Amino acid sequence: MNVERAMKRANYNELMLLHDRSDKILPYVNSEQVRQSVNRARLEPIDNVGHYRMLWSDEVIANVYSFIAD
Repeated sequence: MNVERAMKRANYNELMLLHDRSDKILPYVNSEQVRQSVNRARLEPIDNVGHYRMLWSDEVIANVYSFIAD
């Protein structure tokens, strides 16, 4: 999937990227590149959560709720 291309067609106010700095599935630098190339994108680094476990992380869920509430 090409995120930069997909975001050009998406309707959004702000994009929040969550990425574990030590992700073993996708390199963190991928999200840094997306953040730099997509307008109104914000990168929230997380640590020691992993690629899949972030879906159940209380810290990640709280960050998402906060982002949506803003």
